[in-house]
Amino acid sequence: MPVPTCRAQAIFVLLALGYCLVAGAQPAATPPTVSLTATEAPVRTITASLQEQTEVQIAVTAWTDATVSVQFDRMPLDDAMRALAEAAEASWMRAYIIERKPPDEPYSAETMLSVLSDVRTAWFEGLSEEQRQALMGGWGGGRNRGQGGGPGQGG
Repeated sequence: MPVPTCRAQAIFVLLALGYCLVAGAQPAATPPTVSLTATEAPVRTITASLQEQTEVQIAVTAWTDATVSVQFDRMPLDDAMRALAEAAEASWMRAYIIERKPPDEPYSAETMLSVLSDVRTAWFEGLSEEQRQALMGGWGGGRNRGQGGGPGQGG
């Protein structure tokens, strides 16, 4: 993946709601909410606070260095991530990873992007030509902000 320029920053925030999911019937969980007021704060500082509040792993790419002002008051995490990405003129992505056991340390954004890229490529290559055309027509233009992005995309 090419590194975007400063003007076209990308924030790939990868949310893993637990490292290991256990099969079985589970009651629907209430989405985590966050509260935060930040003025001209680095995206990494904001995501660290969101991660602490929700216990959801949030990884920010090394090339994302935006500073933003945001205010969240008991806002669902996905809505907060969408607002944060918009404030940073960036995009975000949610990901769920099912593994045999948790890693020794949380994944970096770059490692998660690499894994997701491999999975996404395999998924896309498994589509028929008709499915690909329909999918590409449904993706919104510009920085993943349109409705109907690929798997795990928020915009």
